[in-house]
Amino acid sequence: MTCCCGDDDDQKNVPIRYEENRSCTDCLCLLLFVAFWGGFIAVAAVAFDKGRPERLIYGTDYLGFRCGGSDVPQDYSSTYVTADTQWQSATWSENKLLWFPVPYTTESFSLDVIINSGVCVKTCPFLTQAALNEITTHGADIDAYTASIKSYLTVKTYGAQTIDNMTTFAPAEQYVMYSTEEFFHRCIPAGLSPGAINETLSKIPEFTEVTSFFYRGFAECGAAWRVFLITLFITFFIAFVYIFIMRFIIKPMVYLAIFLGFALLVLAGAAAYNRYKALNDMANDTSNQDNYVNFYLAAAIISWACALLYLILLIFMRKRISLACAIVTISGRVLASGPTLLLVPPCIGIFLLGICAWALGVGVYLYSAQDFEYRPELIPVFNASSNSFYGSNSSAYVQEGAQLFANATVKMNDISFSRRDLVFYDLFGFLWTMGFINAIGYMVISFVTIFWYYSDLDDSNKAVPVGAVCKAIWWTLRYHLGTLAFGSLIIAIIQFIRILMNYFYKKSKMVKENQAAKLVMCCANCIMACFERIINVISKNAYILTAITNKSFCCAAKDAFNLVVDNALTMFLLNLIVGFVMIIGKLVIVAGSVLIAYCLMKYGDLAPGVETYIFPLILIGFGAYFIAALFFSVYSVAVDANFVCYNQDRKTNAGTGLYYVPKELEDQISNYNKAAKLEEMAQHQDAAHNQAK
Repeated sequence: MTCCCGDDDDQKNVPIRYEENRSCTDCLCLLLFVAFWGGFIAVAAVAFDKGRPERLIYGTDYLGFRCGGSDVPQDYSSTYVTADTQWQSATWSENKLLWFPVPYTTESFSLDVIINSGVCVKTCPFLTQAALNEITTHGADIDAYTASIKSYLTVKTYGAQTIDNMTTFAPAEQYVMYSTEEFFHRCIPAGLSPGAINETLSKIPEFTEVTSFFYRGFAECGAAWRVFLITLFITFFIAFVYIFIMRFIIKPMVYLAIFLGFALLVLAGAAAYNRYKALNDMANDTSNQDNYVNFYLAAAIISWACALLYLILLIFMRKRISLACAIVTISGRVLASGPTLLLVPPCIGIFLLGICAWALGVGVYLYSAQDFEYRPELIPVFNASSNSFYGSNSSAYVQEGAQLFANATVKMNDISFSRRDLVFYDLFGFLWTMGFINAIGYMVISFVTIFWYYSDLDDSNKAVPVGAVCKAIWWTLRYHLGTLAFGSLIIAIIQFIRILMNYFYKKSKMVKENQAAKLVMCCANCIMACFERIINVISKNAYILTAITNKSFCCAAKDAFNLVVDNALTMFLLNLIVGFVMIIGKLVIVAGSVLIAYCLMKYGDLAPGVETYIFPLILIGFGAYFIAALFFSVYSVAVDANFVCYNQDRKTNAGTGLYYVPKELEDQISNYNKAAKLEEMAQHQDAAHNQAK
């Protein structure tokens, strides 16, 4: 009995660590997430069954036929397009490009109508010099064009029978008023310059040099592959060295930046005051002098007042700045002790890419599965005497100013209410799942940081335990997926609302024309963005508290909110310092990698044939930036987790008076000496064991 009592007494004097006895948290939210993904799969099944993405790839014309597809308009080759048509082929399968009949003038221009009035062509129309001269001279008066130019500019429509066996009407002929070039099976505007001028441009030496420069750059990237591999390993080494050195120079860096900020304000005030004295001593041009004198005097006073306020704030926040620097310092120790943490972000990135591909694919198939409706619209034409309707009277034209319009029926996209809901379902699923996967990576890194912080009371023995990453992954997936689903759901709802707000704002013409509505929308969007950032901060701290205490999301979020409120200023300084350290670190890593790569290419034989160095160095710079971002993404999470651990340690272990804080944080606790406390605890344990004997 005595031995048992002695063990209990010893246990009371040991400070509290993170919760070892785990249980599942927020299981209902996890079930909701699983059910939602069941619906997501059902939506994908509908999309993949009904969707026709080839419509988006090749485009559909005004009748609903896919350009160059297997379905052919009725009597296409025998009635409408003939072998002598300039831009179109009599064989439907060769007309794989979609051209849009943009009118000569923009009067009563409707982009929706133009997009849905597309005609399938074999080659993208372009203007010759002669055609451009005719257009410049005669404008929309097509009858005044010469017969050859008019024939050259003609693009024919081909009937009134839609793919859904409905009847629609369109002008028999449209005319090319702008040059186009092929892009993603569409003929997009390329200006009004004729093809002859484009051919001339290709013969200009400067144009040739630019083209050859890019080709040479890509070739040099292939020749420098050895340098890429060597620089990859060197960049990892530079990042590790920077993380290691940063532990010792973080405080000097921060205090140097603070001093430079203060000195800048003082010097700015001094410069303004000197200018004020110089102007005040001038005896001439007094009429315009007073305004400048007053301006510089005010600038000097404001600068010095800001410097004084800056100094007062520094004195007031000196301990908080010291705490933030210490948190950043110990976070470097976590990464140095557990370099396998660097494997977490790439793995998360792979899952994120998979979700992006899935959501994008489902969205594309849903969009391509939409039905069409056909409704009357005004189609711009150029001369009523040269056009006719299929199945209608050739006089059915509308005159608006200088522009003629055919009162035709055109194909319009129609997304039914249920189909639109599925698109929104896909969007929300994308937001929720992306946030959920990011939260998994965040909690895994937080767990490893927690394991390091609570690994030992003796600072010299603190280390990331063996297999900590695997244990963190297991605990996250086994116990806390519901909590992560809950937190990411809240963020996804806010993001979804913001997207809907912007969507309806852009769709509403009335709001666009109303300045008051614009202001209200801008303010609402700003408020939602701030609210999203606040919830994001609370959620991340809630994840860390869940990892420490095994609480559900709501309880952890409540504690996280109190933590944020009580330490708002410290967290602001912490984020400011981390941002400063990350910017400097990324610049150092990228600059060092690029410089080393340049030396390897210039003074070594690792990149034969490389002369300009520009493209290889740009590619190496992007790679170095990616590696630096990889390091600092882990580093940023470790900073957050260490800060929460420190506050939780001080809160839960205040009764014992002994904390797990590393040596860098001991001076943040008044009259605290961990060495003396450990010695006292050891003596107490020895006395208890001797009494038990």
